[in-house]
Amino acid sequence: MLDRSPTERLIMAALLKGGPATSAALIERLDVSDSTAVTAVIAQLVADGALLESNGVISVVHRRVVKPGARAILDRLGDL
Repeated sequence: MLDRSPTERLIMAALLKGGPATSAALIERLDVSDSTAVTAVIAQLVADGALLESNGVISVVHRRVVKPGARAILDRLGDL
């Protein structure tokens, strides 16, 4: 998220803190004066693959990265 613009970080943080929302609800949650700019940034984040829009609801795309060998370590910890 550090390579994103301040508006992009604000949108991502609002979604991470408050959960999925519609575009209108997200703009209301952000309490910004320029809703057109926020709508454009949301569209850009969806196009970039950082956000997912399904039935009008916007959510953060979760990508879980598993390191090689991590499964075996976690299985061992689970057996303790």
